[in-house]
Amino acid sequence: MALFLARQHSSDLDSVVEYLPEAVIDRLLERKAAKLKEQAGEAAITQQQDDPGQSLSFDELVALAQPSDLVLDAYSARGVLNAAPRSATALSSLKLAPDRFLQRYEVATQSGEEMMLTFDMQLEEALVPKYRGLQVVKRWFLKGITGEPAHPGDLPAKPEPCWGPEAVVQAQLAALQEGGAGRIFRFASPGNRRATGPVERFAQMLQAPLYRPLLRHLSADLLRTVQMQPDLTLLIVGVRSNIPTAELGVTQGAVYSWTLRLQQDEGCQGCWMTESVQPISQNLFKM
Repeated sequence: MALFLARQHSSDLDSVVEYLPEAVIDRLLERKAAKLKEQAGEAAITQQQDDPGQSLSFDELVALAQPSDLVLDAYSARGVLNAAPRSATALSSLKLAPDRFLQRYEVATQSGEEMMLTFDMQLEEALVPKYRGLQVVKRWFLKGITGEPAHPGDLPAKPEPCWGPEAVVQAQLAALQEGGAGRIFRFASPGNRRATGPVERFAQMLQAPLYRPLLRHLSADLLRTVQMQPDLTLLIVGVRSNIPTAELGVTQGAVYSWTLRLQQDEGCQGCWMTESVQPISQNLFKM
């Protein structure tokens, strides 16, 4: 965590690569080489392979890593990857096994969002320089950084900087389940309000066939969260509506994309608010 707190620029995190297992670094370098080969042809990749200083930056690590290499979710991106956190307090440590260790932190971002982050560490063998050769030692390596809301189970009543985009979507889903257009509209961004308001017009829009599955839905699940940019988050939501189908006891399902942006306007600065909600697919009977 000290590396993330002290950072000034993304390059300050390049040393994080040193905390990855050698096998993971090798895979990432292979992907980097393949990407360069695709972009610039054989000459560029041959030149890089001959370069003894071939290495990975932190930005390349984030771009190339897959879940099997390093788990970094949207919370970790907002909490420590995109910018240094405003504060981080160690909460607990847990040794799950002789070679597995978890460290939990309470984190506040620069915008004021509050979250819990868990650092997952794995003890593995590594080669380190030794006089006239190498030796095998055991080192702790980073396996992943994942997060969750600071106040799980609680939902925001209004936009505030302490709430992340996931909590905002959950609050809007709860309002949709109850049919409360005013509460839903409360979390719409200023641009969204100008496009869909006033609230009476917004309530009528919710009755349209594209959005009708959301109203008084039976259940909803956050299927995926993607941190597109530091101030832009995309959430995929699966909904089980109350609209019956031809199959007895089965109601229609639908999938929507929620786009949220970190606001800069006066009066809602630092708040995550909904820019748009778009249907991806509908009439999915089995979800």
